[in-house]
Amino acid sequence: MKNKKIIVKKINQNYLKDLVALNKKISSGRKNYKDHYHRVLKNILLAKFFSSKNVPFKNTFKIINNKSYMSLISKIKK
Repeated sequence: MKNKKIIVKKINQNYLKDLVALNKKISSGRKNYKDHYHRVLKNILLAKFFSSKNVPFKNTFKIINNKSYMSLISKIKK
């Protein structure tokens, strides 16, 4: 088995709260900013993982969500 690790650094998202505080009208329909950001990061990790060459589809992976980064660790069976 071979382990592969992909890391994406998180960026501070406080500017969204500032925008909503300044412009109250744009906050409608835009809830759960943090959850949406984490979903986007997971999609980026999965896209990077499956875009690499010779990746078998029968592998297991785990997504780790820390304060400053999100990482994907996979066990590739050969």
